[in-house]
Amino acid sequence: MAIKKAKFPASSIPAINKDTEGYLIRYRIVSEDKNRVSAWSPVMKLDPSYEYLTGSSAVDDTGNILAVSWDAVKIVIDGEPVRNVNNYDIWVSWVQGSDYEYYGSTSDTYANLLKPAGANQNSIRIYHKTNPPTEIEKFKLYDI
Repeated sequence: MAIKKAKFPASSIPAINKDTEGYLIRYRIVSEDKNRVSAWSPVMKLDPSYEYLTGSSAVDDTGNILAVSWDAVKIVIDGEPVRNVNNYDIWVSWVQGSDYEYYGSTSDTYANLLKPAGANQNSIRIYHKTNPPTEIEKFKLYDI
């Protein structure tokens, strides 16, 4: 019986868990005939020791639509880019001095935001997606 390695595509990696600030994973070991024996591993935490390579961002404030765009963010591990961030959380503060509120998530590097009545400021924060959406400083990518 040989040891087998499994690789998972980056697209199958879930959002970062906000409570553990990492990925909760488990795996299943099965016999070669896939019928006789199987067992699940304990749940383990995989700590993402990510660094992020960001670029530029832009905002176009026209009428009641706020168009925001940013360069794709690369995840860097040990100084080497390994992949792009797949999903982003968008947080917005519309009124001077107010807290940021969760606006939504996207897999794109742009968003058209509908400004509410009374908006007098456009402060936007883009985060690496977490589940549930939470502002965690180490996952902040852009402060626009």
